[in-house]
Amino acid sequence: MSETFDERQLKEQAIKLAINWINIGYRREQIIRMIKSQGFGEAFSVSATDEAFDRLCERYNFS
Repeated sequence: MSETFDERQLKEQAIKLAINWINIGYRREQIIRMIKSQGFGEAFSVSATDEAFDRLCERYNFS
């Protein structure tokens, strides 16, 4: 099932928040909890957090 435009927009917002929190120094588990506290589910929170880490790894060429 593909994501709708609204779902993708929400996920982009969550990813941007996660990137900010990563840059501040929060750990993965803390970020997942913070996204969940915004009203999102566990799977969504994990997915957004992992994608944020992946984007930063790509940006800074970490493997």
